Amino acid sequence: MHKAGRYTAALLLIGVGTAVIADKTTGTSWTPQLAEWWPVLFITLGLEYILYNRKGAEQPIRLDVGGLIFSVLLSAVVIAGTQSPELFRNWSGFRLAESFGQGTGTNKMDKETVRIPLQAELETLRIENRLGSVKLEQGSAGSQVEATLSVHLKESDEEARQIAEASRLEYHAADKVLVLKTIGEEEGGLVWLQNKPRLDLTVTVPADHPLNVELALENGSIEAEELPLRQWMRGETTNGSVTLTSLKGDLQLKTSNGRMEAGNTQGNLNLQSTNGRIDVKGHSGNAVLRTTNGKLSAESITGSLEAATTNGTITVEGVTQGFMARTTNGTVEASSPEVGGNWEVRTSNGKVELELPAQGDYRVESEGRHSRVESELPLTVQEDMVQGSIGTGKHTVRIETDGSVTLKEAH
Repeated sequence: MHKAGRYTAALLLIGVGTAVIADKTTGTSWTPQLAEWWPVLFITLGLEYILYNRKGAEQPIRLDVGGLIFSVLLSAVVIAGTQSPELFRNWSGFRLAESFGQGTGTNKMDKETVRIPLQAELETLRIENRLGSVKLEQGSAGSQVEATLSVHLKESDEEARQIAEASRLEYHAADKVLVLKTIGEEEGGLVWLQNKPRLDLTVTVPADHPLNVELALENGSIEAEELPLRQWMRGETTNGSVTLTSLKGDLQLKTSNGRMEAGNTQGNLNLQSTNGRIDVKGHSGNAVLRTTNGKLSAESITGSLEAATTNGTITVEGVTQGFMARTTNGTVEASSPEVGGNWEVRTSNGKVELELPAQGDYRVESEGRHSRVESELPLTVQEDMVQGSIGTGKHTVRIETDGSVTLKEAH
């Protein structure tokens, strides 16, 4: 008797285990992506049935229900234990068709650009797009916002034209706020197989009318470059990346599944991701970077920096003020020609490598069971600890880890 499902169960466990190890060692986010590709299990199970039938139909084929249930439950426990609950909340909008990429579409239709007059008293631009990405950019001087809606879908030309015509952009202004909202026409038949088109929105803001910006997305990326901001920009998306370039203001962005990048920014920066890496290069001001599963990297930060991740490495270069780094499973690497504030570096399961100036005013304190301690600086090293002062010892560099500690001289 053949039992179909054994290979499927084994492949599931191998896939989950490999993804978890890869996420912890490299800072990637393969594990949450596995949860979105569960229909592949049915394909592998079907292939098993075909394989056993070709070998010979004289032996009965039965489904290995116990093995499948065990592997699914074990995989669910592992994924739930290593991922944030945000991942499972996001399944409320799940559609089978989107699991196989049909939501991305192959046909693109640009609708006519909408030009919206800007009243002088308008201060905030709010954009709501549940079905795609939003790109914000600076335009020439003027008195109107320009918005172009691009419809992506996978249908024949005639069907695509009808759906694109039904998809639209609505807007209204009230209480000093201009609201833009995309409306998408559904495709497909059965409710659980309905496939909405992807609606990507490009918005141009006049250079001489700065606006606060508020973004509400569910499945799409956020991109903003050289945007004239009045005071702040806030945005959130469920599945999508965030890219910020040459912005000045209070910047607060969040994504559940996606990479975040910021470059040449000014002001207070707050970036949060559940599953994805965060990279910041060239920021004037304070920055807070937080992710659950992913790497964090920051370069040339003139203000204080807080970097926290659960599963991933933290790499920092050129932070001159206060610095706080926390990770559970990962290495912390930081270098700076100046220690202008207190540093606190914590990692439960990882090594710490710091490059600090030979001259300055700071003291080093360490705590934990270090497997190895090395220092190029004139500090006291005793078995599993390192301590001492450089200059007046005004600022504190505190290290907590159960891994190795390496201190080098910054050049």
